[in-house]
Amino acid sequence: MLYKHEGVDRMDFILKKDLTQANDLYHSIKISRRKRNYQHKLLRAAKTERIQLNKLSREMVVKVQELKEKRDACNSKANKFKEMRNKAVTKLHETTNKTKKDKYNKQQIDYHNKMMLAVDEAQAHHIHIDTLNVSIVNLNKEHNKKHEEVLFLRGKSEVFHADIQLAIDGIEAIKAKHNIKYLDYELAELDEEE
Repeated sequence: MLYKHEGVDRMDFILKKDLTQANDLYHSIKISRRKRNYQHKLLRAAKTERIQLNKLSREMVVKVQELKEKRDACNSKANKFKEMRNKAVTKLHETTNKTKKDKYNKQQIDYHNKMMLAVDEAQAHHIHIDTLNVSIVNLNKEHNKKHEEVLFLRGKSEVFHADIQLAIDGIEAIKAKHNIKYLDYELAELDEEE
């Protein structure tokens, strides 16, 4: 048989036990928030790096497009000089006049030299394009690694956030169980110390 004071003591014991648990949950929220916020700090830094890598890669892609246009223009110019040289060579072989032969020979040499300069310029652009393409591939690899890091950090942050939510739900359940509107955690901490 229960005496009246035993029921009250039991209720006080359950209330104190639940308040202690609520206080523990409150402290776990503080720790999980710190951990989550630290993950968010790392996440922001990783996102900033990822954005910078992406920006640099895009700038290089634009530069490659510009260089391709320059290379193609040089190749077009080289083809025009080649056609002009070939016409001069054809006229050189067709004519018998010594003066005209000298003129066409000089023209074909001049066009050939201009063609070779355009080819060399196009080749220089092409080498620069290849170098930039290698850099773009490397930047994209770094970007992908940074993206994986962002996903990993976001996952860790979500775990800490879920821990916070579970602790909050636990506290809310304790408050509802005892019909408590507000818990003063600082007072609960002082009671623990006494």
